[in-house]
Amino acid sequence: MGKINREDMLELTRRMTLKRNCFDRIAGAYLDEEGFVDGTFNKHFQKLSQKDQQDNLNIAKAIPFSDTNVQLKEYVFTETDRRPGSIWQLLMALNECGLKNDAMLDTFYEEFGQRYRKGKAMPFIFFMAAMTSR
Repeated sequence: MGKINREDMLELTRRMTLKRNCFDRIAGAYLDEEGFVDGTFNKHFQKLSQKDQQDNLNIAKAIPFSDTNVQLKEYVFTETDRRPGSIWQLLMALNECGLKNDAMLDTFYEEFGQRYRKGKAMPFIFFMAAMTSR
């Protein structure tokens, strides 16, 4: 597992304002205590009201302020992890489609719920995709 640079995380939060952000989409799922999907959302970020944009930016900002390298961790995928049919392949496909493929997102939510929920309190999975071309 790699180490996250705290200064990099703080620089990201400085860009998370209504005028400076480059988020394109917001997608996520609500999971119940057993890890089953209870609801999903997937919207173009700029189509949200300014209040909803700000609320979601506030959620996104809270993540980099987590305890670095304790709650906020960098996971490095090895060559073995990058095999066909792996979670890495699914994440790369989600990145490539810009979170626009609901079927792939549903597959990820189900896999996440099965593998990582075991007794841990986590009310939702949250993705925000940034487009660098803007």
